[in-house]
Amino acid sequence: MSWRTRSLQRRLADTKAERDKIEDAMRKLVDQFKQTLRPPWPAHLTLHNTGNSQYVRWRIQAKQPGKQNYFELLQSNTGISLLNALSPTVRQIYLEFEQERLQLNFLYGLHHYEVRSLERYLDGARRLSAIKRGV
Repeated sequence: MSWRTRSLQRRLADTKAERDKIEDAMRKLVDQFKQTLRPPWPAHLTLHNTGNSQYVRWRIQAKQPGKQNYFELLQSNTGISLLNALSPTVRQIYLEFEQERLQLNFLYGLHHYEVRSLERYLDGARRLSAIKRGV
């Protein structure tokens, strides 16, 4: 890995561009789910912005009006119960969306945190250089 500022700035720009492509794919996955299955859905995909990052997540209508809960399809009682209640055909569709969801969340997370790390490093390197020039 090159520690030259220009190389790192290029890597940052490339990583941001790739992250943006993945984010677009995440939005398309949510839209594709809505086009594939008609409402009312027992659960649906949504893009969840957490402040630190964003993820495609499964959402189910909560018992209280106006509330919705996120859940893991394969790692929660809610998700397993939902899968068991679906017809085999619809279950297969949900599992295909789950596979794509897992992959996109993984890739987005890698790129998102690499961008943040590169930005922090470049900022620190700029500050260090400025202090060295001033000393």
